[in-house]
Amino acid sequence: MLGGSFVAEAFPVVKRPHDVGGTPLKLQKHGRSAFLTLITALTVIAFVLLLGIESEPQSKIGLFTDVAGAVAAVGGAVAIWYQLKRARDLTEAEFIVNLNESFGASEEIRRVYGKIERSRRSAEVGLNQDDIAAIVIYLTFFETIYSLVQRKILTFAMIDDLFAYRFFLVAHDSFVQEQELIKDAPYYQNFYLLHKGWTAYRSANGKHGFFEDHDLSLSPAYGSLVGAK
Repeated sequence: MLGGSFVAEAFPVVKRPHDVGGTPLKLQKHGRSAFLTLITALTVIAFVLLLGIESEPQSKIGLFTDVAGAVAAVGGAVAIWYQLKRARDLTEAEFIVNLNESFGASEEIRRVYGKIERSRRSAEVGLNQDDIAAIVIYLTFFETIYSLVQRKILTFAMIDDLFAYRFFLVAHDSFVQEQELIKDAPYYQNFYLLHKGWTAYRSANGKHGFFEDHDLSLSPAYGSLVGAK
């Protein structure tokens, strides 16, 4: 049974946007972006229209009417865009929170995570044959993640901070590789493909790897599995 402090560290509670005081940072950025987009659009419209000003007062009145109409149209469009963007961001946040809760709620996943983590930090014995069923559940969780990435429901940018360590912890564990990932490699192609994509994402963004002494890419079947798609 894992101690409370260990569980809290391993499976952090991610606050929903509406649980955090004030406007969430991501939405603040979108708000600033929308405001800047509006200002830029209005400036361009006004500049283009003002180039055609004629000396007659009637022309100026018509021109200012056109500018006012353009301002209203652009402002309305930006407001709609912002509301749609905000709704999508909240939906994404809820989805990530649910994934995190699903991961932490599984007793089998917690057991595998805890054993691997403790064995790396100390001389404590790691996984054994009694953990095989739990290991399969852990691996299957990330195969599901791969399916969501493939369908563009998730992106690596969305899940990297929260799940990268947990993924590479199990992917680069020697016992897991020996008993499942290498032994039954063809059954875990999606896991291998997720590893390839995630590794490429982290490399492209200047992020370090995890536990590279047992990198899954060194396994015999890696090339054939990740090169098939």
